[in-house]
Amino acid sequence: MNKTHIHRALFLGILLSAAAAIGAQELRTVAVFDANKVVLNFYQDSSLYRDYRRAEEQYRADLLVIDDQITRYQERRTTALNRNDARTAQTMRENIRGLEEDRLTVQERWGVQSEEFVNQLAGDDFWSRMYDVVGYLAEDMGYTLVLDSTVPGLGVFWVSSAIDITDEIIEELLVRYR
Repeated sequence: MNKTHIHRALFLGILLSAAAAIGAQELRTVAVFDANKVVLNFYQDSSLYRDYRRAEEQYRADLLVIDDQITRYQERRTTALNRNDARTAQTMRENIRGLEEDRLTVQERWGVQSEEFVNQLAGDDFWSRMYDVVGYLAEDMGYTLVLDSTVPGLGVFWVSSAIDITDEIIEELLVRYR
């Protein structure tokens, strides 16, 4: 191998190393945060926040009641099927379907209610402040894109904690505005 080939190989190696380093840095330029968690943590001492937590507990309790009832009906349906009692099995199946629909309704209602609480907690002034803090932290930490992981349209399926800046946003908001 002559010097020209060695120089080309070294140059190519350096070029590939630089490209890999840039590529690794590019992956780190995206950050995510949970806007709902930011709002709720910022306002955790307010009465509206306490109302939100009570409503959330009620939502979870409602789901438990429905899930327990579904389990009981499933057990009764299994028993009926084992006894060849088609009428009872069909009735239990219909009851289970009804409860599953009720469960979806409770979940949808909670989604709307939760969003209303967050909107009441965080008015336009808060969102403007949060936008400023997110921009400041993104630039300070070297991120070029920050996504709200709670927005369904983004399709965020999994996020590494290495790029989640939710806690930093909360800390900065508390330092600036409390």
